[in-house]
Amino acid sequence: MEIKLKYLFVAIFFLGSCTTSRFISKDLIGTYVQQENKNVQLILNEKTFLCIDKHEPFDLAPPCCDTITYGSWGIDHGFLKLNSPDELTSYFVFMDVEEKVKEDEFIYFYFENPIERVNYGELYYSIYVTGKGVNYQDIVSKEFNKYPIKISKPKYNIEKFEITIAPKCDIYTRHLREREFYTLEYEVKNANSNVFKINLPQLSYNFISHKSLKGDYVKIANKNKLIWDGKDYIKK
Repeated sequence: MEIKLKYLFVAIFFLGSCTTSRFISKDLIGTYVQQENKNVQLILNEKTFLCIDKHEPFDLAPPCCDTITYGSWGIDHGFLKLNSPDELTSYFVFMDVEEKVKEDEFIYFYFENPIERVNYGELYYSIYVTGKGVNYQDIVSKEFNKYPIKISKPKYNIEKFEITIAPKCDIYTRHLREREFYTLEYEVKNANSNVFKINLPQLSYNFISHKSLKGDYVKIANKNKLIWDGKDYIKK
């Protein structure tokens, strides 16, 4: 009798799971409004999601949009599971470098990126230079708005450098997903180069402000209600 009840329980469990799966795949797609702040909406498409804030505060940087985050979603053990795309989970920023030689006793670094093109001086850059096994470091934190960044040339030719980028504490974004972003190490092509024009095309307000989600779980209360981070989202 005990064995029969056990098999009956397992059968009911799997039947319930299958029913839930059919219900989820058919009925969850739609727009859910956060009840605490009705400007915030979670939009579920067939395989992707978008979380937006329709409120437009006057002090946000001009290029900032209403997007909080986006990515793909799926079902995991009866919960909604949200994942951001790779570009929102990486700390690293792609760097394109142009080298030049200038008769001078300094090393020059010029920066170009979508943020600087709109609001000059929103970022701090820390530059780490290596040459012939010696580490030479110059952290620029106060004169961030005096470009180009000029560093006294060491007695050796530089071989490599890498950069850390830190947005200002009062940068006008809805959210700041990381305090620092990094480039990979760059190997200098010409040992005599001392002028470096650095393009960081990824470095936009969206890139630094979109929330990064790695397997974020959302409770499915029913087909019209989701609970995410303790807040209720009701389907329109």
